[in-house]
Amino acid sequence: MATPDGQELIFAGRRGDVQQLYRLRLDAEQADPIPGTEGAQLPAVSSDGRWLAFWSDRALRKTLLAGGAVSVVAALNVRPFGLAWDRRGHLLFGTNSGIQEVRTDGSVAQVTSVATGEVAHVLPHPLGQGETILFTVRKSFAYWGDEDLVAYTP
Repeated sequence: MATPDGQELIFAGRRGDVQQLYRLRLDAEQADPIPGTEGAQLPAVSSDGRWLAFWSDRALRKTLLAGGAVSVVAALNVRPFGLAWDRRGHLLFGTNSGIQEVRTDGSVAQVTSVATGEVAHVLPHPLGQGETILFTVRKSFAYWGDEDLVAYTP
């Protein structure tokens, strides 16, 4: 994923047996590992470019992109299907039950719910100021090809 200023890419990579998040400045030749992100997946950068959120060890976590301590934002019993930060500072993630959000106070709320014939709402992406969420409705876990793209405004 690109940072909001478009100057860096943040991605999950592996060196040897260690998977972690990396930061690649577009004017650099090599990506640098981001300390504290060992085992991390699903990077999401805040809209102001200061914070990096990710999933690892059954929790959503965050750290300053410039470096610092990693803290748990919310414990999760499931692996999220996509992670995005909206302009309000809420973290959106997809699950088998629908899109959920972690609010700035740490509470987790259900934003959408799967309907009959759906198996998951995945890959949330806030549009504009975050008032609308674009996401994919999965109708099967066995294959891709029968999805719906939804723009949802609560």
